[in-house]
Amino acid sequence: MPIKSSAQRIQEMEKLVDLSEQLTRLAEQSNWPEVNRLSLQREQRLEQFFSNEISTDIRETVIDAISRIRFFDEETVRLVKKNREALGEGIIDLLAHKRRIKNYISNQH
Repeated sequence: MPIKSSAQRIQEMEKLVDLSEQLTRLAEQSNWPEVNRLSLQREQRLEQFFSNEISTDIRETVIDAISRIRFFDEETVRLVKKNREALGEGIIDLLAHKRRIKNYISNQH
């Protein structure tokens, strides 16, 4: 594999930031299949990026990018937790509704 220039590495890192922002936007839209797909893609790119040494001339840029990625990740995690809570409440409502139907049917006989 050819050695990449610092400019190419910075471009790769910015793409990772962009993917992280896209994940947050998709989570805001509750597009969970796309969140999952894009998350896997981003993880692969992160592994590829960090499998090579980070040259000193781009370290500060990478540190800044990691900080932005963490910001988006924290927001995405918050949205995922919110969705889980909503799903949990929905399940509880469905179970209560099912019990009411069952009680109604049993009272009809």
